Amino acid sequence: MWFRKNRDRTEDNPGLSAGSNRLTDEAAGWIAKGIISFQMGVARKLASWEKKCNRAQKKIALFLFCGIVSCYLFFSLRDALSEKPGQAKGTDREIGTMSVPPLPTPLPPHNKGDTTVKPVLPLHRNK
Repeated sequence: MWFRKNRDRTEDNPGLSAGSNRLTDEAAGWIAKGIISFQMGVARKLASWEKKCNRAQKKIALFLFCGIVSCYLFFSLRDALSEKPGQAKGTDREIGTMSVPPLPTPLPPHNKGDTTVKPVLPLHRNK
């Protein structure tokens, strides 16, 4: 909370050692450097492309981009709203309505005075 003194993270979670924090921080640093370098490369390419284009080409590119994204979002929204609540995407049947035949109930043992023959279902096959 606000009134507590700042403590080291390893005191809060004794399962973490200072070495594992260092390794995860290094891994996070490598990942962040990769993401930033990728973003900088894309930004440089777009800046060089933008310098070469005139105003009409930029407008056409903007309208094409907005049109493509708008169509994608429209169809995604349409598909999301047209789905039935219990229906999985890409299937024709609803989830949870698969019919499974009931298991046969075991028959009670024969009584001594009973002369009727009751069928017995085999549980395994004889080889």
